Amino acid sequence: MIFYAWAGIKPAVFMVLSILWVHGVTAMPATIDKRWRYGLIAAFPALVLFLFRFLDFTLDNFGAADSTRQTFSFFLDVLIPAGISFYTLQIIAYGIDVVAGRFEREKRLINLAAFVTFFPQLIVGPIVRYHAVAAQFRSIARTRDINFDFEGGFRLLAIGLLMKVFGADIMGILADRFEPNAEASGTDAWISTIAYSLRIYFDFFAYSTIAIGLGRLFGFELPVNFLTPYQAPNTPTFWRRWHVTLSLWLRDYIYIPLGGNASYVRNIMIVFAVCGLWHGAQWNFVIWGLYHAALVLIYTASRPAWDRLPEFLQRLMCFTLVTLGWPLFYLDLGQYITLLGVLMSPSTWWFGVYYPLTDVALVGGVAMLTVFPEIIGQWPRRLMNKAFYFAPVQVSAIVIAIMFFHITDTFIYFRF
Repeated sequence: MIFYAWAGIKPAVFMVLSILWVHGVTAMPATIDKRWRYGLIAAFPALVLFLFRFLDFTLDNFGAADSTRQTFSFFLDVLIPAGISFYTLQIIAYGIDVVAGRFEREKRLINLAAFVTFFPQLIVGPIVRYHAVAAQFRSIARTRDINFDFEGGFRLLAIGLLMKVFGADIMGILADRFEPNAEASGTDAWISTIAYSLRIYFDFFAYSTIAIGLGRLFGFELPVNFLTPYQAPNTPTFWRRWHVTLSLWLRDYIYIPLGGNASYVRNIMIVFAVCGLWHGAQWNFVIWGLYHAALVLIYTASRPAWDRLPEFLQRLMCFTLVTLGWPLFYLDLGQYITLLGVLMSPSTWWFGVYYPLTDVALVGGVAMLTVFPEIIGQWPRRLMNKAFYFAPVQVSAIVIAIMFFHITDTFIYFRF
């Protein structure tokens, strides 16, 4: 809680209120209709999320007058609380699971608060279900015995920091060189788009690894949230590997309650629209979500033909389609359409002014190794993995990463 309050007292107060709210609602008698309790559980945390994250977006779209905006200045004048999208989903999931009888209510408020505010996963996830860590919290509270895993924690911390500095941030520098316009080189546009795709991949991979590492340093085992999604042969598999805990949350608390496969097309569209809006309170994020819904539906309709393709072609096509969606994270719709026009026009595929051949080779090589790691065989990957079990390698990696922090940008998912 101290870690979170450092960013501002208002967000911390509303986090505490959300925890108290769900703790109170889950204590209500079982005789009260479950549907009412489900609604009450979600009502306050969702309202807090709306006021801090989506109120400005809503007022802009309804053309609210200055006087109306002034009425809500208490929320509009505060920076979006870090991690609010993550801990809101955790709180709602906990309350719904308790009411549904999936596990017993946590009677000790301090344990519930510790779960929600556990800082390694608070800002960027994973979105942890309480039943996955309840035994760990209760064991520590009961015995005061914490099983610190310094070896495993520092190993993952070192790997994550290196991926952030020498993977995500270098790709970010290359991606930022290019500015889309109708006269741009198609080759430059492709290199920039692929570089950004690799940036967000290594960025999220790095933080997911760091979060698990920090958890182990404090004696907790957090769930895996990233499973090499760029090696996925299709978009449904991609979403089972990318931000695993978010995908599971959307499935369990939106898709299935809406009827699941009974209304497949409608529910897929709704789930991915919510997924897009969760990533950002702008229409381009909603369009990004609907774009992925379309990819999933297209794969479902063409599955027999798609699955007959060679696996390398499936991976390459999936990576390309996912990559083409990422520019919606930083471009408005007009700029995105311009970029697509350049990317899809072979007449523009000449070398431009932004990227020398060395950069083209670097981005292309990293992309190939990310999508097809088997190219280099098993032994180099095993050797690198074993090397990080040695303390001198871990310490050296962390020190080197810290030395290059001056080029480091914030984690992209910090914005969500």
